Amino acid sequence: MFASAEAAELLTILHALHNPRRSTLLNAALATTMIGYTAADIAAIGDQADQILESFQRLQQTWERHGVSSALMQLDASHGVSLNLASLPNAERALTNFRQLLEVLQRAEIDHGNRLDALLRWYANEVAGATQRPSDDERQMRLESDARAVQIVTMHAAKGLEYPFVFCLSLGRMRESKNYARLDRLNGPTAFVDCREAPTDIQLQLTKEQLADRIRLAYVALTRAQVKLWVVAGQVQNSRSKAATPLDWLLAGNPDVEFSDWLASATASGKDQRHQQELETRISAANLQDVVSVRTLPELQAAVWNTASNATQTEVFARPLPQIPRAWSTTSFSSLTREPSPYSGKEELPVTTSAEAPEANMFATAPRGAGIGTAVHNWLEQWNFDTAEASIVRDFMQQYPLSRTADANAFAAACTDMFNQLRSAVLPGLNLPVCDICRAPDAAEWNFLLPIEKHLDPQRIAAVLHAHGMENYAQSVQHLPAEAVTGFFTGFIDRLILTKDGKWGVIDWKTNDLGAAASNYTREALMQHACKHHYFLQTLFYLVALRRFVGPQTQLAGGWIIYLRGVQSQTSHGILHIQPAESLLAELDKLLPEEDYRK
Repeated sequence: MFASAEAAELLTILHALHNPRRSTLLNAALATTMIGYTAADIAAIGDQADQILESFQRLQQTWERHGVSSALMQLDASHGVSLNLASLPNAERALTNFRQLLEVLQRAEIDHGNRLDALLRWYANEVAGATQRPSDDERQMRLESDARAVQIVTMHAAKGLEYPFVFCLSLGRMRESKNYARLDRLNGPTAFVDCREAPTDIQLQLTKEQLADRIRLAYVALTRAQVKLWVVAGQVQNSRSKAATPLDWLLAGNPDVEFSDWLASATASGKDQRHQQELETRISAANLQDVVSVRTLPELQAAVWNTASNATQTEVFARPLPQIPRAWSTTSFSSLTREPSPYSGKEELPVTTSAEAPEANMFATAPRGAGIGTAVHNWLEQWNFDTAEASIVRDFMQQYPLSRTADANAFAAACTDMFNQLRSAVLPGLNLPVCDICRAPDAAEWNFLLPIEKHLDPQRIAAVLHAHGMENYAQSVQHLPAEAVTGFFTGFIDRLILTKDGKWGVIDWKTNDLGAAASNYTREALMQHACKHHYFLQTLFYLVALRRFVGPQTQLAGGWIIYLRGVQSQTSHGILHIQPAESLLAELDKLLPEEDYRK
C-alpha cells in the first residue's frame, strides 16, 4: 500500500498542509492527481493565490485540532479528491488505496499523540521504505472491489460467469419433492396444481422433473471453475431431507433402471460410503488420480454452550463509559490568536509625520498578498545577505505566480532595492548591520516545540504581563480566545542570530503593508501594529522557546520584528526591537511544563 502512487501523492499533500507557506510544497500538492491542477492552472492562479493559501492554512488548523483524517476529508470535499481519483482508468484501485491510507493515518495518529511532525516523519519513512521492508496485513493493499474477493452466488446467478476457484457446497442437498406443480398458461395466469391427491406415477414424474432442473443447475456450478473445483459429497450434516440429489444421479452415471428403483436406492442409508466408492471407481476408470482426489471432511470441533452447566447467578450490567482524555495536538501561535495570514492586506494605522523620516524603499508600494509574502520569505530563507543582483532576484521571483504585479521587472527591482537596503540596515540594540549578523542560511526557519500541560489561558498570560508593567497590553491579551489545548505549542522562527559575545536573538520578517510613506514605519507605529496583531506576544514566546533551548543562563539580545516595507539602509527605520526582562521570560516559561520535552 505504501508503495502505491496514492501514498506518494498523499505524502506530498501532507507536506503542504504541514507548511503551506512554502510555495514549492503548495504547488507540488496542487499538481498531484488527487487535487488535479495542471501546469497551466498553477501558472494562472493569480488572484486565487491568497484564497488557496488560506484554505490550506485552515486545513492545517483542522489537522492540529481535529486530526489528519478530518483535514483530509475536508480537502476531499473542497478539492474533489475522490472525484479526481474516480476519473482515472484504475479508479477502484486508487479510491481504495486513498481510503485505506486515511484509516492507517488515523490509527498512526493515535500512536504519535496527534503531533504533526511525528506523524509526518513516520509516514514519510513508511513510504520511503515500502519496497525494502516486509509488509504486514495492515500495509497490504485491500481489494478494490468484490471482483477478486470471495463471492457467494447462487447457481442461477453464476450462469455465463467464470471464477478461478469454485466451492460447491450444496450439490449434496435436495429439498423434499414439492406437492404441487406450476402450470404456465399461454393466454392466462400461472396456476399451481395441488398434487397431494394425485396418483403415485404423477408424483413420481413431478419428483423427476424437479431433480432434472437441479441437475441442469449442477452442471452450471461444476463448469464455472478456471483453476480448481471443490465439491462436498456424501450425507451433508444437519440435512433432514432424505431426497435424492444431483450428485446421486451424476455418480450413478445415468443408470439404466426404472426411476422409481433408482430413487429408492439413492435415498437409502449409507450415502457417505456410496458416494466415496462411486467417486473412486470413476476416477480409477478414467485414470484421473493426478487430477481428482477424494478427501474426508475434518470433524467439526465447535464448542457447544450448555445453558445448564454455564448458568450463574451473577448480575449482568453495563460498565460506565470511560473518560477519554482530549487527544494531544500541535498548536501554532496564529491558531491561538486567530490571526489572519501574516501577509494580509494594507493596515489602517495613523500616519506619524516626522521630519527625520527617510524616503521609503521601493518595496513599500509593491503588491500585497500571501503569494508576495511567501516569495520574499523564501528568498530570505536561502539568502546569505551578499549584494542582491536584480537579474538573480527576477529569475527567483519568476517561479511564483505573482500575477498581481503589473510589471514583473518593476517588482523584481523593488525587491532588489529592499534586499540591498535591508542588508545594510542597522539592528537597534546591537548597532550592527543585518548582513553581519544573518550570514548563515542554516539559522533560518528554526522550528520549536513547547509542551502544553494545561491550556494557555489568556488570563494567566495577561497576569504575567500586568505584573511586569504592561497593563494596557495585558488588557488586550486577556480578550484572546481561550481553548483547552494540550500537546505542543509550535512555531517557525524566521532567523536565529548569535553575536560574537555569545548573545542569542530572534528575527521575524514582516511584509505587512502599513502604508507607502516612510513615516508609517516609526517605532511608535510599529509597536502599535505589533501589539494589535500580537506579534509582540509572539516574539516573547519565541524568546521563551530560544531560552529553553540555549539555557536560562545564556544572555539573550532580544527579538527584532523587521517590517520590510519600511527598512532603510544605514538606519534602524522599520525595525522594532523587543528586549524583555529576564524575569518576564522566566514567568512566561513557568506557564509551560518544566520537564525536558526533548527527551
